[in-house]
Amino acid sequence: MGDQEEKPKSFSDHGYLACSTGRQRRPGGLKAATFGPSLSTIPRIFVRMHPSLKLNLAHQLGIAQKLTEFVDANFLGWQNISDARKGLILMALADKSFVTFRAIRHLLQDSLFVDDASALVRVQYECIVSALFVFYSPYPVPDDYADYFMYRHWYDHLQVAARDAKTAANALPPEVLAGMEADYNKAKDRYSALNGNWTNKNLRDKAVFVDSKMPPGFKTFAWLYETIYRPCSAWVHSDVRSIQSRVRQLADGTPEIHREVTPDEGARFMHAANFLMLAISFPIAAEFYGNKLIEPWNIIVREWSGLSADDPSAKMPIVRE
Repeated sequence: MGDQEEKPKSFSDHGYLACSTGRQRRPGGLKAATFGPSLSTIPRIFVRMHPSLKLNLAHQLGIAQKLTEFVDANFLGWQNISDARKGLILMALADKSFVTFRAIRHLLQDSLFVDDASALVRVQYECIVSALFVFYSPYPVPDDYADYFMYRHWYDHLQVAARDAKTAANALPPEVLAGMEADYNKAKDRYSALNGNWTNKNLRDKAVFVDSKMPPGFKTFAWLYETIYRPCSAWVHSDVRSIQSRVRQLADGTPEIHREVTPDEGARFMHAANFLMLAISFPIAAEFYGNKLIEPWNIIVREWSGLSADDPSAKMPIVRE
């Protein structure tokens, strides 16, 4: 037999993502980019859109394709990263959100799957907010995020063992279980202090924090929590709002269960997903790629919004190198 190909390392195998317990943290960290020039006159461009475009499904799907092409062509090699752990977490979560975005676009090409697409818009939002929250937070938040598996793997195993000890004991090789337990013992005090999570902040708190790091005109994540995340949660949790659109009473009093989907509904969710895609693409472009991707990003925003290139509202800020 020839030499075996080396297996790719997992998330926790990388030196900058391995357990932080006992490791020496590098000084400093990745500083947020300096946005400029003055942004005080820049409006919230995301909600300024020609009304004929927002609910135009063909337009929203077309922009989704251009955003996918923008990401595929440009978010390849990284630049200007002084903190590898923060950078890798941000880009890994961003990549996760890009795949979710593709799934949303795929589902919305068929009106039958509008409600399921709304559930993925919620997933996309939470992923993006968590990515930016970890990236802009001081240590130990990035460590707490990256090391959470140490606590959670064994904790979840204990929940299974409480139901069926024999099945749990045979679920994984003994050496794997021993490693999980050892990790848990190292990390349990940290995460017990955080009520068993990797942060004591809820999603809305994270969104408010991320907004505090964004320049004027881009403080949209708390607003998106109320206008996108909350409505999409109805479908995820299957509360009564998730079935109101499919239950009605006919003229003779007979109840009918039938869901009729309008093109406007699909366009609304594709618009929301595009909004989120633009919202994560800008800080990535600004933090890692300097000025070179800002104008290509602007071009997509202008087309998405129906703004002409000479509209003052379409003049987006340049990021200082």
